[in-house]
Amino acid sequence: MPDSRAVPPGLRFRPPRLPEDLGALAAVMSSAAPRFPMTPELLAERYAAADPGLQVAERVAEVAGEVVGVGGISQQDAHENSAAYWIRLWVGGPWQRRGVGRILLRLLEDEARRLGGRRLKGEVRQDVPGALALAGGGGYGRTWTRHESSLEITPERDFSGFDTLIAGLEAAGIVLLSISDLGGDPQRDRQLWELDWRLLNDVPLGMTLSRSPLEVWTRQHLQHPGFEPGLSFVALDPARTDPQTGPYIGLSSLERQPGDFYTIGMTGVLPAYRGRGVAKALKVQAMRALQERIRQDGVGGTIRTFNDPPNVAMLGMNAALGFERGPDAYRYERDLPELV
Repeated sequence: MPDSRAVPPGLRFRPPRLPEDLGALAAVMSSAAPRFPMTPELLAERYAAADPGLQVAERVAEVAGEVVGVGGISQQDAHENSAAYWIRLWVGGPWQRRGVGRILLRLLEDEARRLGGRRLKGEVRQDVPGALALAGGGGYGRTWTRHESSLEITPERDFSGFDTLIAGLEAAGIVLLSISDLGGDPQRDRQLWELDWRLLNDVPLGMTLSRSPLEVWTRQHLQHPGFEPGLSFVALDPARTDPQTGPYIGLSSLERQPGDFYTIGMTGVLPAYRGRGVAKALKVQAMRALQERIRQDGVGGTIRTFNDPPNVAMLGMNAALGFERGPDAYRYERDLPELV
């Protein structure tokens, strides 16, 4: 479609109407980002699992009753980052480059100001040139890069080369169990929440982190409809009795996404256990479990993971496991000037 700054006649903006808009919103999101499609069911779960303690605002763009775009802002946290907001915006393919995103962006910025926001942050993918142009033209600057990598798990892929590594960890007393296997542990969810937070703080994300309450984290992760407890693994040291994480020392989790691919949510190991191949073993166990599922029912087996440039060790591990680099994702940020 040729570049046109003419705004579509009849363009209007309103808050979303739920659940009536779920199908239309999911369709717009899928059209704007086809590599990461959305479903009404998953979108409904995201609304239900949102942290009620954070400020949010959303706007839907429509033309003659057709939803053509959607965007929202959400507070990073209610404490030290209360003035920082994440912004997300989608415009359906046929309606791009017609001013819809530009106007929607400014409306969301005004909403952020109204709620006390002073800085906006958003992620834009390298393979979406229209979004890159919108961010740059809107006064946002690139502050961070994340690398995407992917690996296709096939029935024929050979993981036997890692048998010695896993046997050595077992001989040293390290146990690898799926999160499904840990279902009988009454402390599982709390200890995973604590472990995830410790591991997350060691990831070089280039920003101050925010922690969700246990109930919110559990709903967003362990109860997420795409979460795969049988494909997500925990490393345990039974001799360790930490009051917060118990014997849990490492984690690697998988979520199944619309479009029949999987994403790695977290892979990490506590500092005292690094350098022994625990993280690699966790990933291998997850890949073996996914391979077994593929052999049984033929479910798709592509895994995508996202890592930051300073995380050289994880990037090297992924390359050694066969992951191949894909499009990068960029974080863009902007300080919001006061209205005059």
